[in-house]
Amino acid sequence: MMSRRNALAAAAASPFAFSGLGVAQPSGALARTLGADGADAELLARCAVYMALERAIESHPANDMIFPPADLREEENNLSRQSNELCGVIAGIPAVTMAGVLAKARVTRAALGYVTPPDPDDDDALTWSLCGDLLRMGADA
Repeated sequence: MMSRRNALAAAAASPFAFSGLGVAQPSGALARTLGADGADAELLARCAVYMALERAIESHPANDMIFPPADLREEENNLSRQSNELCGVIAGIPAVTMAGVLAKARVTRAALGYVTPPDPDDDDALTWSLCGDLLRMGADA
């Protein structure tokens, strides 16, 4: 279980500052890179928080246990709820830059939940493929 101290340390190490409303805002070097009026600043910030939540879920100690204690299950469920809610918020924010499109492609791939490409007959195969195409195109830019 992550202690409050460790959670605060992880948040402090993040390139995002969290307001009292729980909204991540770019800080430090990232804020300077995006500029004060970065067109996709909110989208990029929320995508970064989503990816951090996904990493926290993947590395959660409950994943290594057959029968995790109730408090660990609840903690992991809470992270999953936050992740699902944030995914819906991200879907509602239009990307206006290529950086925003690429961030949404990363989130979409993570939200699909596959470690490797899905079977070509799977309903998610086209979405997975499109996200990969966008990410490759962005890497070439």
